Amino acid sequence: MKVALVAPYFYPHIGGVESHVLALARELTRKGHEVQVFTSKHADLKEFDTVDGVPVRRVPVSSMVFDTPLTPKLMTMLQADKWDIIHAHSPPPLSSYYAAMAAVKARIPLVYTHHCDPEIPSLLGRAVSWVYYRTLLNYTLRHAARIIVYTESYAATSYALWKHPTALVPTGLDLSRFGPETDAAAVRKKHGLEGKKVVLFVGRLTAHKGIQTIIEAAALTDLSVKYLLVGPGEFPAGWSRRMHQLKVEDRIVLAGKVAEAELPAYYAACDLLVLPSVSRLEAFGLVLVEAMASGKPVVASDLPGVRDVLKAGKTGLLCEPFSARDLAEKITTITSNAEAASGMGAAGRKLAEDRYSWDAIGARIEKVYSDVLARSR
Repeated sequence: MKVALVAPYFYPHIGGVESHVLALARELTRKGHEVQVFTSKHADLKEFDTVDGVPVRRVPVSSMVFDTPLTPKLMTMLQADKWDIIHAHSPPPLSSYYAAMAAVKARIPLVYTHHCDPEIPSLLGRAVSWVYYRTLLNYTLRHAARIIVYTESYAATSYALWKHPTALVPTGLDLSRFGPETDAAAVRKKHGLEGKKVVLFVGRLTAHKGIQTIIEAAALTDLSVKYLLVGPGEFPAGWSRRMHQLKVEDRIVLAGKVAEAELPAYYAACDLLVLPSVSRLEAFGLVLVEAMASGKPVVASDLPGVRDVLKAGKTGLLCEPFSARDLAEKITTITSNAEAASGMGAAGRKLAEDRYSWDAIGARIEKVYSDVLARSR
């Protein structure tokens, strides 16, 4: 099949959607399909590029609205070639709408993956989101031949999706990159973590990821527990002041952005991973799968989508969003019981192997494409 993958941002931009689209492009290419990625030309990037053997076309950005690139030229670019499938990914939202417009005009089947609901944390942002739901997103959903979601609970609780039929296909990962046998000595030495219990966070340092909850929880756990935060983003002065007030500055290590090749060693260096997100922007949590594939237990917020990824009580624990005390209690439960932690880690690795390998996920997406094409003919 000849497939156009459309994403608002793409590598080297880092995020869950970007990682998913890159991995999907690799897997479809490995399976013999002809794939091209269409994305926005943000920063000083080449218009025509190749990433891991996948051709990439970056579309000029006419303007930015709420960190969303406006790329209306995408419509004409997609119509310039004959695709079997146009597969759009969102959020940010507008590129999927342009893809839908192009698919309708060119009579090409559109597959749409709804990674999470758009959410702008302000009164104006909520109004803009509501208008988007009722107009551009509604158009995209109505013209999609198939809507893919990661989890049932997220789709069932989404204002945008609840009335639309969806196909359940989670994201996946390359299991060969992660594993309990990965050497973690260099990471522990680099960050002064020898002899410590290590709680890892991987993700952007943004408020909706629950960073403040981690800071508050650090003051409620044993002094032998250190917190290793990995990911890009600014660390606001308010967070630093709170760390100082709680006297936990020496227990929270800011590792910053880490190269993709180095990430497995960071997972191997931890005793558990936490994802205390507080927003519907967290619809899945790929880092949970990466940690489970590394043989590590996880603690995550009890949110739609996220709760479907792990098996509570078997591969990790769920905690109440915004509750530092509950997060601290769940961390202590795992760090104080080596046998239970080991059992959760082993169960997590098996779950990752059974459910989240890209070989299996790629086959499921191939099946979606084949079904869509059969119906369109």
